[in-house]
Amino acid sequence: MSIGNKHYIVFDEKTGKMHSEFRHEDGEAFDIFPQGQGDFGTTVSNPIPTCGITGSQEYLRQLKTENGKEIAAKRIGSTRADNIEGIIDKYEIYDKGTGERLCELYLCPYSKKTSALAPKGFVLTATGKSVKDNTSDTTSKPANDTSNSTPLEHKADTGKIVLGGVCGIFLLVGAWLALWAFSPTNPELPRQAEREDIANLNSLELPELVRLAELGDAKAQFSLAMDFFRGNPPKDPIKGAEWLRKSAEQGYADAQAYLGEAYHSWKSSIAGLPNDDFIAVYWWRKAADQGNAKAQYHLSHAYDVGLGAPKDKIKRMELLMKSANQGYIRAQLNLGLVYNQGQDGVPQDYTKAAQWYQKAADQGDASAQLFLGRMYLDGEGVNRDRQKGCSLLRASAEQGDRVAIKEFNELCAN
Repeated sequence: MSIGNKHYIVFDEKTGKMHSEFRHEDGEAFDIFPQGQGDFGTTVSNPIPTCGITGSQEYLRQLKTENGKEIAAKRIGSTRADNIEGIIDKYEIYDKGTGERLCELYLCPYSKKTSALAPKGFVLTATGKSVKDNTSDTTSKPANDTSNSTPLEHKADTGKIVLGGVCGIFLLVGAWLALWAFSPTNPELPRQAEREDIANLNSLELPELVRLAELGDAKAQFSLAMDFFRGNPPKDPIKGAEWLRKSAEQGYADAQAYLGEAYHSWKSSIAGLPNDDFIAVYWWRKAADQGNAKAQYHLSHAYDVGLGAPKDKIKRMELLMKSANQGYIRAQLNLGLVYNQGQDGVPQDYTKAAQWYQKAADQGDASAQLFLGRMYLDGEGVNRDRQKGCSLLRASAEQGDRVAIKEFNELCAN
C-alpha cells in the first residue's frame, strides 16, 4: 500500500455486504460529523471523530479541562447511534488529580482524521481549540445535507457508507516509524525472523510480552489479549478486547477469528463490545480467507442459519469441508452429522458419517465418541462391533456426557 492510499471498510446498502478496499482520497476531513446531533463529544449521536484506536488514544492524551487540569480516561464499552456509521467507544473522564468523575465522552475511531476540536469544558494541548472556538464547524446538519460534504460523503449517498480508514498523516508517520523501527540502529525491536522464531509467546515474562505488543507485534498483541481474558495479568476483558482488536486490524487471523466470536457471543458485553453478528461475520470472513479453520467453521454456520449473512448452503458446505480437512473438531463433528442425516442436498452416507465422527473422536470429542459408538452398536456405516461401540460410549461417558452415561448403563453395563 503506497502513501496516500487509504484503507476503508465499506458497506454496500444494495447488496447488504461489507468489503474492504483501498482508495486514494485527497482533501480535508471534518472535525465534527456533519450529521452529528446534540452536544459534541458528550452525546452518543455526536461523537468525536478519530483516526483509529491510536487516534483515540492520542486525542485523549492531549485533552485537558479548560482550566488546565489533566484528565484520566477509562474505556467502559462500545455502542452505536442511528445517525453514525461505525462503532462508538464510550469513555469515563476523571480529574487525574482528584479522581473526580467529570463526564462521559464518545469517540468514533472510523474517521479519515482525528478531530482538532475539544468538547465544551475541555481543550486540546496541540490546538487549544474547544467547540466554542469553532461554532461554524459544530452546527448540526441533517444527515442528507451534502452542501459542504467531502467527495467521500457524497459517495455515502450512492449506497456505500465508509465505516473506517487510515488517515494520510498517520500513514506518513507510520511509514517513517516503520523505517526507523526496523533499521539496525534500533536495538529495541526484534527482527521479524527473530520474532517468528519465538515458539511460544506465553513463555515470555509479562513485561517482555507487553513490550512486543506495544511495538506492534500482532502475535504478541493476541497473546496479551488472551492473558487479559484468562486473568494473567489480573483479568480485564475490556483491555483484552482492545489488544485483540489491534491484532486483528493488523491482519492476524487467529485474532480476527476470536474477535468474531467475541462479537457473536453473549460475553461481548463483558468485553465492552456490542453483540453484533454482522461484525462477527466480517471478521470471520477476513480470517477464513487466510485459511483459519475456526473462522471457516463459524462462517459456515453463519451461512447455514443466516446469521449476519444471507443463507447459502453451498458456501456453508465448502467452508465446513475446508475446516474439517484442517482438523477442526467441531467441523468434523458437524460434517459427520450432515452425512448421517443427509442435510443440505447431501445424500445420506453412513460410511462417510462414521469416517468424520472417527476423526473427531480420535481427538477426544465426546459427542463424536457417542455418535460413533452408536454406529458400531447398530452396524451403520461400519461393521457391527459391540466392544468398540461400548468402548466409545464409555470414553464419552467418562467426559461427563449425560446421554452417553445413560446409554452406556443401559446397553453396555451388563
